[in-house]
Amino acid sequence: MGAMMQRFKDWPNRLEAYLHARNNTPFEWGFHDCVVFACGAVEVLTGVQITLPIYADAKEAVVAIKAHGGLMMAVNKALPDRQVPPFNAQRGDIVLYMQGPWPTLGVCAGRVVFTPSEEGLRGVPLERAICAWRV
Repeated sequence: MGAMMQRFKDWPNRLEAYLHARNNTPFEWGFHDCVVFACGAVEVLTGVQITLPIYADAKEAVVAIKAHGGLMMAVNKALPDRQVPPFNAQRGDIVLYMQGPWPTLGVCAGRVVFTPSEEGLRGVPLERAICAWRV
């Protein structure tokens, strides 16, 4: 599946609309968390639904992520052969960084990575990324 995924021709507009639509949506496990947000971005940009562990709370998240060998391993399985060095991440790519003890997924929007937070989308510097996947 990884090699067959292609972005829609109008992906920049789709990415902008996706980020705008979720900008003020507060974090909620299983509804608007980093995994749901990343999967949604892939689908909006490519039409492809990827599967990552979904969970309803922090406790379930730890169990589900461990069962998949960690969040990085889970994304590698969902986006095979698409991992790139984090400094090569481009707009629309999925990025992993650490938010305290939590591995966190975000969507690259240039030099900033957006991810859900209690206040809506939060931007963190791309320099915090520890890996990335081309979408």
